[in-house]
Amino acid sequence: MDDYAVSGRKARGGLTERRRPARRRLVGRSVPAIAVVAALAISACSSSKDSGGSGGGSDTYTIGYIADTSGAVLASGGPRSNAVKLAIDEINSSEYLGTGKTLKLNEIDGASDPTQSITAGQKLVADKSILAVMCCSLSSVAGPLKPIFSKAKTPLVVTTAVLAGLPQPPYIYRTTILNNTPAGPNGTLLTKAIAAYNAKSVDIVRSSDVDSMVSEASSWKAAAEAAGASVKVIDSTSKQTDFSGIATQVVDDNPDIVVDSMLGANGPPLVAAIAQRGYKGHVLLNQPGDNKDFFKVVGKNIAGAKFAVPFAPQSTDPSAVKFTNAYKAKYNDTPTYDAAQGYISVYFIAQALKSITGKVTRESLAAALAKLTSLPSPAGELSLSDGQAHGGTPIFLMWKEDGTKVIWDGQS
Repeated sequence: MDDYAVSGRKARGGLTERRRPARRRLVGRSVPAIAVVAALAISACSSSKDSGGSGGGSDTYTIGYIADTSGAVLASGGPRSNAVKLAIDEINSSEYLGTGKTLKLNEIDGASDPTQSITAGQKLVADKSILAVMCCSLSSVAGPLKPIFSKAKTPLVVTTAVLAGLPQPPYIYRTTILNNTPAGPNGTLLTKAIAAYNAKSVDIVRSSDVDSMVSEASSWKAAAEAAGASVKVIDSTSKQTDFSGIATQVVDDNPDIVVDSMLGANGPPLVAAIAQRGYKGHVLLNQPGDNKDFFKVVGKNIAGAKFAVPFAPQSTDPSAVKFTNAYKAKYNDTPTYDAAQGYISVYFIAQALKSITGKVTRESLAAALAKLTSLPSPAGELSLSDGQAHGGTPIFLMWKEDGTKVIWDGQS
């Protein structure tokens, strides 16, 4: 029986010390009266046990979130955190989990730093009220966290990181749609661009010190070669801030298409640098190309740059429209796919919670998550297999000079 279920200091027999006088007064009373008191004591203990492990109370389910509200990926981490809170507000106000049942959030900033994120993960795992945790913009964070959560038998839902082999049910899941395959959103975009512009050559600039970016660059390369283009891969690092040398190399190469396959903070200065040096070809961006930072850094020279995302606020899909309108109403801002990733991960956990008929624990939630095969989302209906989300139709967006984005028709 948990301490918070019955007030007062415990004594033997499950009763509190302040009730001892009452026990003495029972002498000589009828058996039914004693039975009533005993039943009340058993009921108190039973209620306490039912609430234990259910996230802070039988009607409150607590989930954790290792956020990126500071650090290198703040531009994407901020909207993602906003959408997590939006989803929880919706779930609670609509009583999605059932009458009187609510979802509670414990958010800790990991700052996209492996050490800080590991500390946050250990803290959340140690808190037995936490049923599941969401995390990870970067593979360098997700990788070290995976064994921690697997060992603790605590569900971990990865919102963004694309590290190969990361999902491992029943405890490790990933709800983002992978873009680091030749047939994924990035590869499809590049294939269309090569055809539209009759491109013969492609330069890919990658963050060579980040495994996920190396993997992503390989998928861009495979798609380009399959489409008949020659490819040159240029190495950068995630720590690089001066892109003048790389920009000069790109301009000298003068490829038909330049691909940004770097961490989010590195893309804008690269694109700005090649534009300043007179590059007139076509620019394709990876998913962080959806961030406002691109226009802030590059300005009107961003016009024509394209990227692929599973969700865009321009979508007419009912789920996308609902999410877009709700996000705008709450934050007075337009959501990106970064935001949608956070939103999707919360509903993934909520859908599993809703399906549990018995006691809610980390183990029962993990089992419920493993049984899910589909998930409605702003990116369309997703399928789930082996802990990985699939599906969604890629949307190709193009930046305009005024900092707005429009759907690219795949031709102009």
